[in-house]
Amino acid sequence: MSKRDTEKLVKELWKERLVDPAVSAGRAGELVDFVGGYLQKKVGIAAAVIELGYNFLYGLWLYQWDADCELFLKILTGEIREEVYIAQNKLQYDLEELFLLMDKAKGQASGSIPKEDLRIALATFFRVGQPGGKDLGRFDEVMQALDEDQPGASVEWKKVFEEDREFNQGEFAETLRDQFLQERIDFFGALEMALYEEANDEDECTKAQVIRAILSTDPACTEKAAGVAAAGAFGPGVESSSIKAVMKKLSRGMLRGGGGDLEVRGSLGGGSISVAGRKSGSGKGSVMVKGRASHSNNSGAGGGAKAGLLTVARKQNEAIGKAMEAVRQEWIKRQINDKPSDDSGGNKAAESDPS
Repeated sequence: MSKRDTEKLVKELWKERLVDPAVSAGRAGELVDFVGGYLQKKVGIAAAVIELGYNFLYGLWLYQWDADCELFLKILTGEIREEVYIAQNKLQYDLEELFLLMDKAKGQASGSIPKEDLRIALATFFRVGQPGGKDLGRFDEVMQALDEDQPGASVEWKKVFEEDREFNQGEFAETLRDQFLQERIDFFGALEMALYEEANDEDECTKAQVIRAILSTDPACTEKAAGVAAAGAFGPGVESSSIKAVMKKLSRGMLRGGGGDLEVRGSLGGGSISVAGRKSGSGKGSVMVKGRASHSNNSGAGGGAKAGLLTVARKQNEAIGKAMEAVRQEWIKRQINDKPSDDSGGNKAAESDPS
């Protein structure tokens, strides 16, 4: 199966999957069962289903250098949960909202943003160099990828997440999404180490130790959120459990990395999704926000999701607000620096007077 056919099938599956209200409600069956049922409806004959399923799985493995294929494979094999896919969509969703706000901030939108301003905004959005934020090395990779996509002093932001005929995105989008997944893996590796430290290298841990480990690993996490995560990892009435079992539940339920917060309500892995911002015109598919949907012609990180595929609750995204404020402060600073001093002419005249 070619790269294009593999990713095309991935998009078809996500489109069909997200139509089911049970997905947003956290009550859907496993993705592997859904894929089997979808292929059965697609080709019908049992032998053809087996052949298509094998070719698809091999294609996902072969093209896992692509962010879409890698993520679908990890979800299909149970390594991570589907909410991670939704979280990746939210990252693109928030970034497009940020780009649109920046474009409109100085008047009529032009579709172009100065790259210097974009760097300031993205550094703030991803909390670069701060606890729980993106490290400087990875941020430099993101900006280098953007330079590869669009050399020059400005960025046509609506092209940032565009796809070609093979469903490939540019270096910027692919780098962001690869980092999103890797940062999540790194986070849970650090969390496991912190949990063993809390448990004095014992194999068993308590709920209180899990909460402390989460808070020490992610300074941005609230005690309430850490408590909800810990409660879901243990279940009602359970006071202690093996660290391996706890980490398995935490890693499949908690969403971390990629910038911006995703709120998972209820027990781990279930509940509803809160997404901030408004969908802009260059996204992948559409997302319903308070009953209002906006549409796009692309089909990348959103996997071709159409209006009504995902119901989300509107929530203020502090990352976008802080990024916009950082850009505004930079603009004010430039205006002050560029403004000539009132007595500059008099000073120059005094300096030139030989007497």
